[in-house]
Amino acid sequence: MNEHQTGTNQFLPTRLSANEPWPRAPWRRFTLGLSDVVLRGSCELADGARHAAEFVGAPWSGEERSFSDTFAAWHDTQDWPERPLRIGFVNPGEWASDLVNAPGVANVEWFAVPSNVAPGTRSCFLLDACVSRQGSGSFRIETLEHAGKDAGWFDWGTARPLSFASVFPTRLDPSLVTLEAGEPGDVPLVRLLAEAAAVLSRHPARLNLRDRMQGRRPVLPSPNLAKRVGRFVPWRDVVRELACHMMDELGRYRTGAVPTSAERAVARFVSAWAVTWTGEGDDETRRVATEAAVRVAGDEPETMFRCAAARFANVDDVGGLEMLVRAERMIRGRDLVVGDQGAFFSGELDAGIPGPRTTGRLCAGLCLVACTLPTEKLAYFREDLKDDLTHATALVGRDQDHRLLMEVLRTIEHTRSQGGVTREAA
Repeated sequence: MNEHQTGTNQFLPTRLSANEPWPRAPWRRFTLGLSDVVLRGSCELADGARHAAEFVGAPWSGEERSFSDTFAAWHDTQDWPERPLRIGFVNPGEWASDLVNAPGVANVEWFAVPSNVAPGTRSCFLLDACVSRQGSGSFRIETLEHAGKDAGWFDWGTARPLSFASVFPTRLDPSLVTLEAGEPGDVPLVRLLAEAAAVLSRHPARLNLRDRMQGRRPVLPSPNLAKRVGRFVPWRDVVRELACHMMDELGRYRTGAVPTSAERAVARFVSAWAVTWTGEGDDETRRVATEAAVRVAGDEPETMFRCAAARFANVDDVGGLEMLVRAERMIRGRDLVVGDQGAFFSGELDAGIPGPRTTGRLCAGLCLVACTLPTEKLAYFREDLKDDLTHATALVGRDQDHRLLMEVLRTIEHTRSQGGVTREAA
């Protein structure tokens, strides 16, 4: 497997964090490798002793989680060098050179990967993602996953069953991204999708202790607070930078054209980032992101709901209600919503951080809940909602949001009564 540095791009790569870059000096790499062997070896011995004690029935007073997980959490609080992104090309051809030379955001080390290297063994090379191209011209981006540390989103390239959790995912990291053959102009989008998938593969829940010790540090929405006086290193939210570059690319989309698979994947990621990412990104930027996504994937209900939430967060209540009505009509009479949406909505009410973004998600979520109810039950639901809003943690001191949510429900009731299609009572 051969390594290549970032190609001819004329841009200043965004650092993943303010951590020290992975060293090049042999002696420094040796000390890091020695620390890795000692610490991971100690954890394996301790975990082995624990399993032996459990096997013979001896009492164990330690924590329930493994020593490796305990030290991984500790390691996240330490200043430890960080590797740049590592992306592999499976049997690279001219298409790989095109991706390397396309505009990007992050600092990337590129690798050539023979096709006989099985996906299960690629973790040995610490590749955050691998890109392959099929004979039909389609792309497949696979991220590094470990057993028991699954991705939060299976595939950006395919639509998901509609639910509160799919509209407002708690995690954006994909297992893979499958892209059908598109246009030559899709190359910049594929490059950005590969970078975004690679960055998000470093979600803390995806990494084990070996990853951390060997430089795959967690990518967090916000930088850690300063622990001591020291040199300041400029740092930017790389996920936000990727989303903004994707927004710029979507701005070139021709309204009325048939969107490519890459454009749809970008629209799904960008709109989900806009309404759920807790890192950098002002509300206006997030709204612009969802509006761009709607132009590309306005036939997908998730995109419409996210745009409505972003409009509400920007105090555009009229625009938010308009978008919710369009989304409600899109899914009316169709069994698209799965699962108990009320539980997700209640969870947002109880655990959401008071603020405009939470209010926006609640408005869109309320519409989703209402869409699962028969028309004749909406009046009873309205009375229950009044009581729930009174005790909601996310709406403490926000009476105007109480009124807005009730207006959302009244609007949905009105459109349901005027639409001529009702849901049958279960």
